[in-house]
Amino acid sequence: GYQIQPQYDSLIAKLIAWGRDRDEALGRLRRSLVDFHVTGVPTTIPFHLQVATNADFASGDYDTGFIDRHPDLVSLPPASPAHDGSTPSVDELTPERIVVEVSGKRFEVVVHGKAQAQAQATARRAPRISQNRSGPTGSNGRGEIVSPIQGTVLRVTVSAGDAVHAGDLICVVEAMKMENEITAPQDGVVSQVEVAPGDTVKTGSLLAVIGPVGAP
Repeated sequence: GYQIQPQYDSLIAKLIAWGRDRDEALGRLRRSLVDFHVTGVPTTIPFHLQVATNADFASGDYDTGFIDRHPDLVSLPPASPAHDGSTPSVDELTPERIVVEVSGKRFEVVVHGKAQAQAQATARRAPRISQNRSGPTGSNGRGEIVSPIQGTVLRVTVSAGDAVHAGDLICVVEAMKMENEITAPQDGVVSQVEVAPGDTVKTGSLLAVIGPVGAP
């Protein structure tokens, strides 16, 4: 029931694809765009799929005038799922769901094609999940918590004098419409809080300082 407002950036989702080289990244992007379904509102998925299948774009020949030189990209019907002219194999069309651990947190991921066997083997060798479920942190190892990114502080959840445990949320920094939780790297007492909601921080900016329990 949410109404997407026209006054601001109408971004409702972000798709990021990566690979060991441009061809692999584009292949993953095309497959992901084909599998990306949004109902109820029109999206730019067909346009992005057209761009991702364009030969000039695939070769890296693009700049800010790319769309002006290819006006047909905004009027063509959606590209065929067989984006590279071949028929996807059964392995490519049948995703495998596995659970992985990143920084003490569990995520369910979907693996396609040739990467399935390697991912399954890696998953079988994965270590047991640590009981210390501390999340991503910008700590520099001296009790000083610094921002790992440039962005805007959305909220701060601690004050000077608060006792915290490793993994407790310290603040949230937004960058590129993504919220990044900054957590305590260790047990201790917050001795300094250097930011407030609305502040703009740079990579490496001091956010807070945590001292050992019982420290003056």
